[in-house]
Amino acid sequence: MLQWHVFSSLLLKMLLYLIELDFPSSLTNSERAFIHRLTQSLGYVSKSRG
Repeated sequence: MLQWHVFSSLLLKMLLYLIELDFPSSLTNSERAFIHRLTQSLGYVSKSRG
């Protein structure tokens, strides 16, 4: 049986995958790089625009 915390964690990851977050253009290169690394470490895909 799937435990509740495992299920809720999977559900949260699925929901976050569907959400697109936009960050302000005022972020520094270091801040953007940090966000990309964090995103990838969590198993998500990050995209840069602009």
